[in-house]
Amino acid sequence: MPITDKEKRRMEKLVNKQKYVDKDFPLSPDEKNLKWKRPHEIVNKPELFVDGPSHMDIRQHNLGDCWFLAAASVIAQHPHLINQVLPADQYLYGKYYTGILAFRFWNLGQWTTVYIDDTLAVDEDDELHYGQCTTSNEFWLPLLEKAFAKYHGGYKNIEGGLSTEAMLILTGYVTEDIVEPKLNEVQLYNMFSTAVQHNALITVGSPTSSYEEGIVGYHVYSVTGVYSVEVGDSTVRLLRIRNPWGDIQDTIEWKGAFSDDDPKWTGVDTETRKKLEYVKDEDGQFFMKVSHFKRHFTHFWMAYKSPNFGVTTFQQIYNFSNVWDKGIVVKGEGVEYADNFLRNPLYTLTVEEKAEEEESEYEIDLDEETVDESDDEDATPPSYNVIIQLIQDQNRGKYRTEIYPIGISVFQTGGRYPNELGPENLEEFEPHKGSVEPVVHGSIVARLNLRPGKYIVVPWVMIARMSRPFLMRVYALQRVTMEAVKREE
Repeated sequence: MPITDKEKRRMEKLVNKQKYVDKDFPLSPDEKNLKWKRPHEIVNKPELFVDGPSHMDIRQHNLGDCWFLAAASVIAQHPHLINQVLPADQYLYGKYYTGILAFRFWNLGQWTTVYIDDTLAVDEDDELHYGQCTTSNEFWLPLLEKAFAKYHGGYKNIEGGLSTEAMLILTGYVTEDIVEPKLNEVQLYNMFSTAVQHNALITVGSPTSSYEEGIVGYHVYSVTGVYSVEVGDSTVRLLRIRNPWGDIQDTIEWKGAFSDDDPKWTGVDTETRKKLEYVKDEDGQFFMKVSHFKRHFTHFWMAYKSPNFGVTTFQQIYNFSNVWDKGIVVKGEGVEYADNFLRNPLYTLTVEEKAEEEESEYEIDLDEETVDESDDEDATPPSYNVIIQLIQDQNRGKYRTEIYPIGISVFQTGGRYPNELGPENLEEFEPHKGSVEPVVHGSIVARLNLRPGKYIVVPWVMIARMSRPFLMRVYALQRVTMEAVKREE
């Protein structure tokens, strides 16, 4: 999407016939002592993109923002997503160069434009101090990182985070944190394969380091490909994964089966290797068998345009914007606790009878208690018909406090709906099993298999006496009606 007329007018006002200098960019004391140069002062004829964006462009440097860079890596595989964040027709030198750039970030249903100058911190040898592109005259990644840092109040504010937070801000997609899913190898492969086929974004992490095998713990990787490969007489399920450290010296890569140096690649024909983009190089990218991946990686962060990538019939039917102005007591019981809990915004939800049974292309219940570890490709866990995403405002520059623990509770009620649920009898109602207990995430997703009937939905925050805006997005496979409960003044 190109620069809008509104953005052009704003940029012209900021530039005022001079090369733009962003006096509002927040710098730490250490950063004020660094040299700052424009790309054309570092290299000759700098470009935002050289042969378009690529997941192989990214190189992390001097900043603990792997969570953001891994997200940028998977988004770079979809040029329309990059163009949405970084509008076209912006220049780093030449006739139309003004020194100003516009970036767009999503928050609570709205896109916000952030303007920066193109100066970047450099070390003594003019090497970029923070994130870099692997091609010396390409600058989309370090400039995107700078704009993202400005949005959050400075580079130091983007040290550490969850990739779903970055993917949500960069795309506005439905995002989900998945921890230790109870899936066998085939189910895991099918989930990733279906996700990639439907243009979902996937990043992953390992809770522990295994340097002898080439895995870095507490670090985020991007999943850039999912493949089923014929090797001799057998079929091997492979994932292509990239470390955002990229091609820096001593980059750690997987050393096990189907690593760059593994002789097993000789059993894969040349055409297939080309299709997989297999290259024997220290570039941060490697391949793993799903069985080995499952042993090392337990945390998945996913983003998808449709809330269930294999189901085209899921429709977004409601957007609720609201504000938490009174939280609940962290721990407690009895009427006082219930009264505080019910001060959270409440919503009524009615699920109608389904006209026709519709099966999803591929559905997974990530919380099933038991999983068949056999390679039964026909085993399909139970499905769901309503999905609720709860998103809190995640602008770190606006809120100096940390992300709050949030949850979604769903209660089935009867005839006196919604008045049936009150402080005196809250303990008599058992939350639906698809409800989400509070977690410290910017957004959470509840996948619910709801029978026809009436329900109360409570998006809640586990912090007392605070205020923060939120957005709740509701998707369904069948007809539902939902509305906010009006409180008595």
